Amino acid sequence: MKVYLMLDDEPLDRRSIMIVGSESDAEALVECGHSDFYEVIEVHDHKDVEEDLLDYRMSRG
Repeated sequence: MKVYLMLDDEPLDRRSIMIVGSESDAEALVECGHSDFYEVIEVHDHKDVEEDLLDYRMSRG
């Protein structure tokens, strides 16, 4: 799954983070001037997290 993090040239402030669920919504926010750009973020599902945890645990011995 992907989400879209809306950004502008200001430093990122956790109190003003906006994440949208579709690229078309992200593009609309950029087009209207609400945000300057957006970044695509991959969201891990439960299976991905389990695999990451297994890899981490194995690397720590």
